Amino acid sequence: MITPQIMEDESCNLLFVYGTLMKGMGNPFSGQLSRASEFLCSAKVNGRLYDVRGEYPCAVASSDPNELIHGELYRLNDPTALFQTLDPYEDCYPEDAHRSLYIRRVTSVTTREEENLNAWIYFWNSSLDGLIRIPSGNYRSYCHSLEDSTPNAGH
Repeated sequence: MITPQIMEDESCNLLFVYGTLMKGMGNPFSGQLSRASEFLCSAKVNGRLYDVRGEYPCAVASSDPNELIHGELYRLNDPTALFQTLDPYEDCYPEDAHRSLYIRRVTSVTTREEENLNAWIYFWNSSLDGLIRIPSGNYRSYCHSLEDSTPNAGH
């Protein structure tokens, strides 16, 4: 469910990412993001994070200040051009939210320095049934914990 803190702002040139688009996640689209933007800092937003079939995370907005999603904040060189690439990757169709797996919205982001900024984020736009909650709100840590709990063959 989208909370009232979310707004539309086509002039916004910041993007908050929390999953496979983060640095070092091995996704080719994260490389495109890196080339088309400037990494600003680690940041967080209010929300809940879920694991989608062990493949990628999804974010759901929350007004609870104790529910946080940890990620990265980028300044986009040309938001319109980059979103023409990222929206299809995220299965986001701004002209047709009903067929979108994610919806792109502007929400309040808090930087490491506790500065509040408005940034785009991709929120989940589908059922949460069967999805696993990531209580830490940190997808990178969650992935590392899964790797640490998987036994290595031959060791």
